Amino acid sequence: MQSIWQALTNSTPHWNDYVQWSLHPSNDSTVQKINQAETDHTFLHLSKGKMGSELHPAKELSDAFMTVGRNISYAGYGDGRGKLSLRKALSHHLASRCVSTSPDSVLIVSGSHQALQLISLGGFSQNQQYF
Repeated sequence: MQSIWQALTNSTPHWNDYVQWSLHPSNDSTVQKINQAETDHTFLHLSKGKMGSELHPAKELSDAFMTVGRNISYAGYGDGRGKLSLRKALSHHLASRCVSTSPDSVLIVSGSHQALQLISLGGFSQNQQYF
């Protein structure tokens, strides 16, 4: 039996179909503007978690990378749900907050935008209306 995440990763969404039945118009022009703005280094790109250069701890990061680099045995993506030890730690933390979930029910994503997109794709059907 597949988990919901395995089922989602076994198929490729038909993005054009989603755009056609969406209440929101295609955002091609908006995406183009964002892509152009990303090359402008006078902007501080908050969506990427980019900090100001004066706050960048270059030496500390360099030291940390050197230490970690000696201890990494595998740098692959695994099964795509995120590192199991992190999912276990999150499951344990959630349990301390009275939220019962297993590590298999936890998915590590790259940010809130990706999480919301996955939730919307997994929870909404094309032939249903939502209010």
